[in-house]
This record gives sequence, structure tokens and C-alpha cells, in this order.
Amino acid sequence: MVVKLGKPTRKEKFLLLIALAGACCLAFIIRLFSVLRFETMIHEYDPYFNFRSTEMMVENGVFPFHNWFDAKSWYPLGRGVGSSVYPGLMWTAGSIYHFLRAFQFKVDVRQVCVFIGPLFSAFSVLATYALTWEVSKGNNGAALFASVFIACVPGYISRSVAGSYDNESIAIFCMILTFALWMRALRTGSMASATTAALAYLYMVSSWGGYIFVTNLIPLHVLGLILTKRFTYRCYVAYSTYYVIGTLLSMQISFVNFKPTESADHMPALGIFGLIQLLTFYNYLKTKVSSENLWTLIGCGVAGAIGLVVVGATLTGIVASGSLSILSDGERFLLIPLDSTNDSTRSESPSKPDWSPCDGLVSLAQRLTFEFGGLEHTEDSSTCQASFSTYSGIQSACNSANKIGHLSGRLAFLFSSKGAIPIIASVAEHQPTSWAHYYYDLHLLLLLFPLGVYRCYTNFHEGTLFAMMYGLTTLYFTRIMVRIVLVLAPAACVLGGLALSGHYYAFLPNLTSSSEEEKKEKDVTEKKKDIKKKAEGSYPFKSEIAAVAVFIPVLIVCSFVSHSIYMAREHYSDPTIVLRAGNGKLYDDFREAYKWISENTEENAKVLSWWDYGYHLSSMANRTVYVDGNTWNNTHISTVGQILASDEKTSYEMMRELDVNYVLVIFGGKIGYPGDDINKFIWMIRIAGSTPNGAHISQKQYMTKYGEYRIDSRAPKKMRNSLMYKLCYHRFGQLMTHPRAPLGYDLSQNQEVGDKNIALEHLEEAYTTENWIVSSCLSCEAACEQILRIIFARFTIMFTPVVKYS
Repeated sequence: MVVKLGKPTRKEKFLLLIALAGACCLAFIIRLFSVLRFETMIHEYDPYFNFRSTEMMVENGVFPFHNWFDAKSWYPLGRGVGSSVYPGLMWTAGSIYHFLRAFQFKVDVRQVCVFIGPLFSAFSVLATYALTWEVSKGNNGAALFASVFIACVPGYISRSVAGSYDNESIAIFCMILTFALWMRALRTGSMASATTAALAYLYMVSSWGGYIFVTNLIPLHVLGLILTKRFTYRCYVAYSTYYVIGTLLSMQISFVNFKPTESADHMPALGIFGLIQLLTFYNYLKTKVSSENLWTLIGCGVAGAIGLVVVGATLTGIVASGSLSILSDGERFLLIPLDSTNDSTRSESPSKPDWSPCDGLVSLAQRLTFEFGGLEHTEDSSTCQASFSTYSGIQSACNSANKIGHLSGRLAFLFSSKGAIPIIASVAEHQPTSWAHYYYDLHLLLLLFPLGVYRCYTNFHEGTLFAMMYGLTTLYFTRIMVRIVLVLAPAACVLGGLALSGHYYAFLPNLTSSSEEEKKEKDVTEKKKDIKKKAEGSYPFKSEIAAVAVFIPVLIVCSFVSHSIYMAREHYSDPTIVLRAGNGKLYDDFREAYKWISENTEENAKVLSWWDYGYHLSSMANRTVYVDGNTWNNTHISTVGQILASDEKTSYEMMRELDVNYVLVIFGGKIGYPGDDINKFIWMIRIAGSTPNGAHISQKQYMTKYGEYRIDSRAPKKMRNSLMYKLCYHRFGQLMTHPRAPLGYDLSQNQEVGDKNIALEHLEEAYTTENWIVSSCLSCEAACEQILRIIFARFTIMFTPVVKYS
């Protein structure tokens, strides 16, 4: 039984407002464990680049920020930050900072950046309430349940704790807000509402690359409305306005630019826009033309469209080949295909990234223009010119189609992880989601999710269709990439709210007072009472069972909140730059190491490390790096992988060519830290061999004949001679890591190091912590200088400068 409640009274509205305020406070407070335990610091890796960019924008202004060329990253290439970043996060933090300073609040940019995540989590509570209210057609109970869930769902907490200054900290709010405003525009059919949805979409586009999900989910919803015969004029007005304004606005973001017209990621939205134009025009014709003449008119229109395409292709070819005046002499030509790849090469590697089905269309056009245009049998220049113009037009069209012929790397990875480039597959966030991860990040929402889908199915309309599509599509993609759990969390909250509200309202009417029932029973006969019980589905202890059933959602919410507090406190509040041992002891290893680098190396020093630590080095140590978390140049990252995977002499020559001064590696063998570079080394090898220049590096060379990855005496010679192996295990063979283990026992790999007498020929150790957390090497000229030692724990970082050139 489902009860539809009327408009809430003034008292109910007040209580609802109090409940929403409490949910917002819960969302903010539950994310402050990191500040209470540590301090107002930035977490992870990418947030340090965002913080550095925000500082630059606040100090110099918006326009200098968008024109900023960062010479300290990706040396010697550099990086144009304005055209390679989503600036919404920086805009937001900068605006809040200037707003607070205008009212004489003495805040620092770092403090604003640290609290962005908790603040926008509170905003997400309100946005989720609005979305669920629209989806459920005014069900305040479902909206309130969903708001409480989103306030503390662990899957969202993981990216929005205090200090997690990443794009997702505001992007989830933008996504939920866009969906809520889209549902409102669909309900009202108002261009004004659709415009507000487009503005929210602009904010989403400027904040995170995950805007592609929003770009495609809304047209998928429209397609679902068409297939279920629920497409209305309101939907036409809402989507047409939203798509046109939203697309034009999104193209103002430098990083997006013309992608909406060129990228295959955006083509579904364009296709649905064209489809609803045709569908609406068809419905209009049905009201003006008889059914007998309708299909005749449609046939004429299709034929005319084909003719226009041919004429347009011909005219385009004439314009494109206007400089080829030698055709007028009737001479023979060799028409060059779209790329220079010959047939034999294509037959050997048909899956080359630059191959496109449009190449076959061009080849067909070339054959047709030769055969039917008379290029093989006539010297008539006009015929040649017309045929070549038609061919050039088709070729020009196919060239344009080639630009939209491929999905972006991460989006293609969502549909199939096979064949993905190693740099994408190596990221931990891009691994498949385990059942344990589902449970820890969703908890009881994992059980409420299917119940919410069932409720949407039984109460099917525009809103519930959107909720089902949102939930099921994100659930599908999480099987490929664990990072998508972040996008799944709001959908699970909405569906969980719908499921609990359905359960709640089913039993709420049964909570009637026993005295009223007794009075009614005295006024009717036993016969009428039996008939009434059968009609109403009465059963013994009806009121008591209803009381227990209504109390169940309260227990669910309390259990969910308790689990979320545990996850926020124990798993998602520890920053990566400050480590916490099991006994609660803190180790401030990273910041001490980067401080040493900034104080003991030259200002123009160039540090080579794996891309994970690039943002830390450029932001905290203020040194030039070769690669970082932007990962825009796979060839450059592959070169770093080749240096670390090659022998010391070869690596040294490569580093001299790149003007490298220092090398930094992470090692955890002494303490048993599993996130060190030796554990990541297998991915460095794969990435190094993924480019033509690194084709000589193969993963098999670093594995045993049984396919094992080892560092002991059974490790291949190629592995033991690699620069990474030598830097990590230099002097490690004489170190006792455990009383019951032999010397040189790697607690992370659980193996005894194979080479215990490693000598560095071209590099010299310069900085090593007492517990092998931070190690660095000085050049030969500075070998007489004192080697600093600082006590750290948990893992080892080796910081190694290259020998200076003679």
C-alpha cells in the first residue's frame, strides 16, 4: 500500500527544514576528521597541483592564470595550464577566498581549499533532496532519506573529506544539481528552467572531465522517453534549449573547446538532438498532411537530402581542390588516401589507432570517380574536374568524420578494458570494483538499490525512468572502474530513499489508535466486521507490526550513519603525505623529504621521478619535474620508464640527454610498505614498452621463465641490472629488517634481495633516512659533503642526483 501525502503543513515544513539543516551539518562535520587529527593540509597528489594553480590565480588574476605556461612541469616541454585544466575548482575557491576577504575574514588560500570538500558536500545534500523530490513527484519522505544518505555515504566521503581539494569535491554537487534542474525543466517544459540546467551543466563541464557522463545520460533519458512513448512537447522544449545553450557554453572552456562538435564522446547528445527535431517535425506533419501523402512527402524529403549531400560534397571538393589547376590540362593524377599507411601495413595491423572505416569510404569514392568520372578513359578536363571535385568533397567529409571516429581513452576503457594503453590501466582507480569495495562504500544502500529499482519499475514515469537509468548505467560501469563508485553513490542514495519511503508509507497508515478501533468495532456487527477485515486486508496485531516496520528505517539509517563515521575516521581521513601507524604514531616523511629537496638542491634543479610524485615535487619542493599526474604525453612517461628499466650506464646516457639532475624513487622494503616503486615497477616496464622508442623493453625480460615477478636470486639479470633495482636495493643487502629474517630481506615483497653488493657507478648516495624512508645521492664533486640522516618510518624514498657533466 502506498499513501500519497498532501501538501505539508507549516509545522511539517519547519520540521523538514530542521532535518535538512541537520543533514547538512552531518555532511560537513563527518568530513573533518583529517583536520582534527592532523591539520589543515592538502591530501593526495592531484590536489597539490590544484592548490598551486589556485594560489597562482589568486595572486595574479584569472586571465594570467589562463595564459599561464608552467615551465616547472613536463621538462623540457612545459605545460600550458590554461588550456589543459578544468578551471571550475580554482574559480570556486578563488571566489570564496575573495568573498571572505571582502568581509574582512582573515583566511588563507590553503584553508579555503581544505574546506571546499565538506562545504560542497553540504550543498550536495540540498541538491540530492531537490533531485529526489523531482524524481518522486513531490515525495518529501524519499527526498529526506536520500539527503541523509548522501550526507554520509562513504563512496562520496572518500573524495570530499577536508583537504581533498580535487575536482570531484565540487563536481558531484554540480552533477546532482544539473540532474535536478533537468528534471524540473522536463516537468515544467519551460525554457527558463532548461536554461538554468544548461548553466549548471556549464559549471559541471568547467569542474571535471566526468561531465561526459552528464552529457550522455540526459540524451539517454530522452531516448528512453521516446522508446516508452512518453516523449512530449515539454521534453522537446527542455532538451532543445538545454542542449543548444549548454553546448555553446561548454565550448567556452578552453580545455573543451570544439570537442562537442568533434569528439565521439559527445555524438550521442547531438544524435538525440537531431532525432527529436525529426520526430517533432513528423508529429507536426501528421497534423497537417493526410496519412496517404505523408510517406510520399517523407520519401521526397529523403531523396532531396541525399541530393543536397552529393551537391554539397561536390562544392566542397571544388573549394578544396581550387588550387589544383593542373587538372585543366587533362593530366593524370594519383589521388592520395587519407593517411600514408600502405595496404600491407594495414593487413598486418588492422587495429592501428589511426585506421578508420572512413578510409574504406574514400577508397570506394576514389574508385567510383575513376570509373564513372572517366578518369581512366577520357581526357576531358571538365569531366576530370567534376569527378575529382566530388571525390575531394567526400574525402573532406570523411576527414571531418575521422576526427570523431574514436572515443577518448578513459571512456573507451569503460566499455572494454582490453587493449587499453598501460598508462590508463596502471592507475589503481581504474581497476575493477570488488564486492568488498561495494560493501564498504555503499553499505546498506547495496541492499536498498534493487528495492529502489523495483519501486521505480512499479511506479513508472519520467522521473523513475531517469532514476533507474542513472543507477543501472553507473552500476554497469563500476564493474570496469572502481572510480565510478563515486558517481554511483548519489544514484544509490536516490534509489535507497525511494525504497525506504515506499516501505515507510506502506505501514504508516496502519498506526491507528486502539481506542478508535474499539469504538468502530462496537458500532458494527460481527458479520460486517469480518467483511471489512477482508476488504482492508486486516490481520492480527496490525498496529504493532506497523510500529515495528516503521521503526526499521530508523535502524537502517542509524546503522548506515555509524558505518559511515567509521569509514570516514579510519579509512578516508589519512592524508598520503602524513602516514599513521597502527599504534597511532604519525610519520611526516613526505613533507620532510620535500623540504630537504627545496633547501639542499639548486633552484633550477630538475628531478626525475615516476609521475605519481610530480605534483608533490613541483608544489612542495618547487623543483622542475619531467612527468606528473596530468599524464597527457604517454611518450614522455614511457621515456622515464625506459630510464628506470634500463641498466645504469644506458640510463645515465639518457638522463644526460634530458639534462636530469636528480632521480627520486620510493622504496618500502625495510618497513613493508606495499605502495613503493618496486611494486609499481611492473607497470613502469609495460608503459616503457608501449611506445616505438621503448619497443626493446618487454615485460618478459623482467620475469622468470615461469612468469613470476621476483627480486631474489631467481630474478632475471635484466631485472637486477635495472636502475630501479639498483637504486632501491643499494646497501640494502647489509640491512636487517626483521630479527628472524636474513640480511636484505624485503618485507614488502617477502623475498631476500638477490644482489646484496650493489655498487653505483655513475650515481652516489647523498640523503638517506635512518629507517630507509628518504635516500638521496650527491654528485661525485660533492661527495665530501656530509650525508644527512633523518629518522622516518613506513617506507623508503631514494633521492639520487645524476653525476654532473664534465
